[in-house]
Amino acid sequence: MQPDLEILNLDTIIPRPRYIELTEKAKPKNGFTRLLYTLFPKLQKSRKHRIDVSRITVRTSLEMDKFMFEFMKASVEFAKNPNDEQSEIVEEMMYTILEKVCQPSAPWVTRDWLMDNLTPDQVIEMFTFILRPYKERIEKNAERLQAALADQKDQ
Repeated sequence: MQPDLEILNLDTIIPRPRYIELTEKAKPKNGFTRLLYTLFPKLQKSRKHRIDVSRITVRTSLEMDKFMFEFMKASVEFAKNPNDEQSEIVEEMMYTILEKVCQPSAPWVTRDWLMDNLTPDQVIEMFTFILRPYKERIEKNAERLQAALADQKDQ
């Protein structure tokens, strides 16, 4: 008999499932097909996707940390001095984050695919949805750090 055997089964630590549902817009290959889809929208076949954004790997998380730091810096710069160059930097970083989070479950998701299939409002909502757990984790870690510092001060 083994004394005080302790096992941490990491397979039981599973993040709450989080999905983004999105209907891919069909791209007609020629002008005639485009005309048909315009006249008869029900002919157009679209594909509905469910993208799992809950299983972010450590590698993706670390990349997101790096990108988020740069994204926040670029966003502050853009807020201070709005210009096209800063706008493009912020946009590029935002799409990079979206791609990195989506690709583990949907490898075909690229910036071009997102731009072809989302409206500007959907991009913002998707970005906010993806970052919510990240923000919550940062806030939780900050609370733990404050509590640890307060405990240390009391001793």
